[in-house]
Amino acid sequence: QVIRSIAVTGNQRLEPDTIRAYANLSVGQTYTASKLDQALKDLYGTQLFADVTISGADTGNLVIAVKENPVINRII
Repeated sequence: QVIRSIAVTGNQRLEPDTIRAYANLSVGQTYTASKLDQALKDLYGTQLFADVTISGADTGNLVIAVKENPVINRII
């Protein structure tokens, strides 16, 4: 199938384009289940996210839902 759109939800500090770049996914690209699995692994590999899900694989309108890890403001 072909990726028709990629939406990013749940991000607070990171730009959607940055998250798309980490996932190595782009509109117009063909994808398989293994390609989406690799995108999840790549996003978790950044260690920036506590949770990541990719939905919409059946329609080509992908939604990457992320939960960012908290930032440590101060070390005592």
